[in-house]
Amino acid sequence: MRSHYVTGEHLLVRTRAHPSVLVRPAWNLVLWAAAAGFISGVLSSYALPEFLRTAATTLTTIGLGLIAIGVFLSVVRPVWQWLVSRYEITTHRVAHKLGAIAVKRHWVALHSLVSLQVRQSRSQRRKGSGDLHLMNSRGQTWVLHDIPKVLEFQTLVDTERFGSYGRYTSGPLSESRGM
Repeated sequence: MRSHYVTGEHLLVRTRAHPSVLVRPAWNLVLWAAAAGFISGVLSSYALPEFLRTAATTLTTIGLGLIAIGVFLSVVRPVWQWLVSRYEITTHRVAHKLGAIAVKRHWVALHSLVSLQVRQSRSQRRKGSGDLHLMNSRGQTWVLHDIPKVLEFQTLVDTERFGSYGRYTSGPLSESRGM
C-alpha cells in the first residue's frame, strides 16, 4: 500500500466526525419504515374503492420504490459518507480524506496556519464535539465539522503548529493544497 506521507512525516491522530451525526439518519430510517408500513397497510385495506384495490399492487410498488430512494438518500448515503470520511493530524499537516476507493485528500500545512477557532453549538458542547475553523496565511478558511474532543484536537494542532514553524519553512509542504 502506498503511503501519502512525505519523508519524516508521522501520523498523530486519525478520527472521523462524532457518531452523533448518525442520529438523524437513524431517525430517518424509523420514519421511512413507518411510511412503508402505512402505505402497505392502507393499500391492502378492504375498505378501498374498487379502482384503488385493483391498482393496489402497482401503487404499493411505486410507493415502496420511492421510499427506497428516500432511504438511500437520507440514510445509506450519510452513513456511508461518515464511514469513509477521516480527519488526520500529522507532524506536517491537517488533512481531510474522503472516499474508500478513490480517496480525495484535502490538507493544509501546519506552518501555513495563522489561526484556529473552535465553534460549538449547545448540543456539540454537551457532547464535547465541535467545528474547527482553520485559517491559512492566504486568508482561506477551512472547516472540519463535528470533530470529537475538539478542544484536545485543537491543542494538538496548536502544539504541532508551533513546533513546526522552524522545522519546515522551505520543505515540500510549503504550500497548502485543497483549501
